[in-house]
Formats: sequence, structure tokens, C-alpha cells
Amino acid sequence: MPAVRDVQQQYEKALELLVEKVQQDPYILAAILLGSLSYDVVWEKSDIDITLVTQEVKQAQTAFSLVECGINIHAIVVPRSQFKKMMAGSVQSSFMHSLMSKGKLLFTRDETIGELFETRDHLGARDQEIQLLRASTWVLPSLTKAEKWFHAKQDVNYSFLWIMKTIEGLATIEVLQHGEVTSREVIQQALRHNPQFFTAIYSDLINGKKTPRVINAALDLINNYLQARTALLFKPLLDYLAESHGIRSATELNHYFTNQMNISGVDLACEWLADQDVIQKVSAPVRLTNKSRVDVEEAAYYYAGESF
Repeated sequence: MPAVRDVQQQYEKALELLVEKVQQDPYILAAILLGSLSYDVVWEKSDIDITLVTQEVKQAQTAFSLVECGINIHAIVVPRSQFKKMMAGSVQSSFMHSLMSKGKLLFTRDETIGELFETRDHLGARDQEIQLLRASTWVLPSLTKAEKWFHAKQDVNYSFLWIMKTIEGLATIEVLQHGEVTSREVIQQALRHNPQFFTAIYSDLINGKKTPRVINAALDLINNYLQARTALLFKPLLDYLAESHGIRSATELNHYFTNQMNISGVDLACEWLADQDVIQKVSAPVRLTNKSRVDVEEAAYYYAGESF
């Protein structure tokens, strides 16, 4: 296997050659290096990720698998207006923010692109609220599965597997509440912020024996972690319910948060909040087809805005 330093130099040379070429193209306004080469160590099976920002031209193909010096380079091509939209807010581009957080601007012909790139680590208050809710909706389905396999099926190994599926979402919550943009190594970020919690539910759990006592303790830790942060994690949802001054069906809630915040699965969040007695679960009549004349009951939720 080639030495790490030699491999790093090969990748840097391949990138240099590509940048020299794209700088000769007046339609390419900026190049941004992403992935391991921008901040970490690469090895012989790595590739290079790069985003190219273009002038406002119609583009049939937006993704290219380029090659320099035998090294694969994955290039994404986006017009300037689309790049600015992607970087503008978490509703559309939380993934892009995470991807860009450790990126490197290789060159730009447009100062506004450079200025926007420099603000990539900024997380506004509203963006933070939305991303925290989104991360919470990632955690809850896996947590429910972990609890089912432990309590109903007494299978500690499968419960452990589902606990592991919650870790990235929990790490995202931890990092976001500190006002940071998450990176691909979000678990490592979270370990720095809250080593006691993440060592217990991640490192120690992986390395230790999976006994009923250990798994039950991990589930309790996760539930306590979420309960202690309920107001913070679910603020947009609780605000929406409180401002509704009445019940909202699961369909209405999912439709609103999917369209307005690009968050799916808020009905599961409502179930969790109802289980914690934070909101009330009721029902609302619904008809299953446009021509139906028979009402059935759909889950609905109510929140009066009380403190908890």
C-alpha cells in the first residue's frame, strides 16, 4: 500500500490539474473542494468531491465523474442562483451546509460567492429550531424500534442495533444546540461537546457486553436526554399547535411541516409528545376517498401552550 503522504500528494496534484483547466472556462465562476481532501487524510480508495458554480446557463447534466491522474473526481455543477439558494437556509439546504462546513474555496471570480461561502458556518436561530426538529424526527422512529425489540421481544442485540441508528440524530441534536453546523463526522463533534452521554450510549455500548441491564440503561439515557430538551427540540411544532387554537389532524400537520420546513414524520413526534403528556391526542373525522360518505377517525393533536 502506498505511503499516506505519497497518496495525499497524488490527490493534490490531480486536483491542481483539474482546477487549472476549469479556470480557463469563463462559464465556471467558482470551485469548492469538499470531502476528505479539503480537511482530512485521503487514501488510495478515496475520491475527490468538488462543486463548480457556473453562470446562469441551461444545464442538462449536473453531475460528472471526471478523472485526473487516474483519480476519480465527482463534480457537481450548479448555477450561481441555485448555489445561493442552497446556502441561504436550513429548510432547503441543511445537507448542503453540512457538506460545505469543512469545504475549501479553491477560486472564485464572483466576490458574492466568496462572501456567501464564508458564512457557511453561521446558524441562525430559526434555522437552528428547524434543524433540531428535523433531527428529532430522525431519532424517534429508531428509538421506538429499539424499545419494542427490548421490551416486547427481549432481544438485546436487535435493540442495540436500533439504538445505534439513533446515534447520528442524537449527535446532530447535540451539535446544533451548541450553534454549530454539523459535519459528516457529527458523532465526533458530539463526543467533544457531551463526552459523558455519547461515551455511554455509543463507545461503551459498542465495546461492552449487551446485557438487559445495559440496554435498558441506554434507552433510559436517551429518553431522559430528549425529555430534558423537549421545549428546545419541538419548538416549531409546539408553536404551530399553540397558534392553531384547536386540534390539528396528523394529515394537516404532516402537510404543513413537509411543505413549509421540509420535515416529514411530525405525526410520530406528536405521538411521542402525547406519550410525555406534553400535548393531548384526540381524533378528527376523515373520509378515505373523495366520494366517501362514511367518516372514520384520524389521529389529531391539541396543545394549549402550557409550560412543562
